[in-house]
Amino acid sequence: MNKTTRDGRKLSARTEAVHGGTNRTPFGETSEAMFLTSGYV
Repeated sequence: MNKTTRDGRKLSARTEAVHGGTNRTPFGETSEAMFLTSGYV
């Protein structure tokens, strides 16, 4: 079953396989936050 994007384009099964486990934030972002609090010694 192919899904469609907001503008009506269809996603292929390969695209769905790559992005299927990605949850979007309420702002539509797909990446996780980067916490830059660790340093190198």
